[in-house]
Amino acid sequence: MAKYQNFTKSTLNPNILLNNEHEAKELKAIDKIAEMEQLDPEVNTLVEYNEKIFSNVCIVPLFDLHIGGEGTKLKRIKMVIDFVKHTSNAVCVFGGDLLDNATLNGATNAHTSKLNPNRALDLAVELFEPIKDKVLCVLAGNHDGESGGRNKDSNMAPAKQFAKRLGVKYAPFNALIKINIPLKN
Repeated sequence: MAKYQNFTKSTLNPNILLNNEHEAKELKAIDKIAEMEQLDPEVNTLVEYNEKIFSNVCIVPLFDLHIGGEGTKLKRIKMVIDFVKHTSNAVCVFGGDLLDNATLNGATNAHTSKLNPNRALDLAVELFEPIKDKVLCVLAGNHDGESGGRNKDSNMAPAKQFAKRLGVKYAPFNALIKINIPLKN
């Protein structure tokens, strides 16, 4: 019975013994990491947004647009841009795969794409230029980031180039977004 000392009986079936030691250790490690103040700048990008007027913010996530790809919905993209542009408290976050980045050796079919990667990048910059001051950050995706098989033969990171051309924050892996808003009353 000594080998079962760290086991507890299941509340659903008392004939089943459970050992949650591993989960307890994982939770302890997670708590320790969560208490850490510093961020790893190679992995995490910190984005801080300070809203001075509004007590709420509308965050518009722009993920998987695949501009240049055969499934690109430019009419919908333009509607979202118009919404962000005309909504005072709206900001947006690009969440990867902004561009399709179709190349001859890549997984995406370059023959059926509407635009090559350079033209897709030009179009994306042109489209989002009017709301660049409302972009919190650009996250890289598997189609347009710095790493991944889809980008090997293009030798470019379109998401990084997009962010640079717009003058906004680029996050190669992930971002921690902190939004400070004034308290109401």
